[in-house]
Amino acid sequence: MKPFFAQVPEVPWSATGSWMVGLIGVLGVVYLGLGVWSQIKKLFGQTPPMHEALEQRDKALRKMIFASEAGLKERIQTERVRIDQLEQRYLEMQIDRERKWATLQKSISELAEMVAFIRGTLKDK
Repeated sequence: MKPFFAQVPEVPWSATGSWMVGLIGVLGVVYLGLGVWSQIKKLFGQTPPMHEALEQRDKALRKMIFASEAGLKERIQTERVRIDQLEQRYLEMQIDRERKWATLQKSISELAEMVAFIRGTLKDK
């Protein structure tokens, strides 16, 4: 009895090789066709050209810049109002301090007059 691999008929390698080369050629042509189709689709497709994409980005960046500039201007205005309010309060505090100082000096002078009067009355006795 012959071994199993000895019972297999011989493969016609020349026909098989030709068939494989033909299959690889057909696959290559299909791949080439798909690549050309893909490049044509990119060329004439819906993707915008580069300058349009740059214009869109430029517009978006300008909007962001103007929005941040407006926010900063508003913030500066708010800070100016706060500074004005603080300056007003400072002036009011200065006026109040001067008024209190004048009242204190008046009280001190009245007290000094009373002390002088009391000293004078005590010296007379």
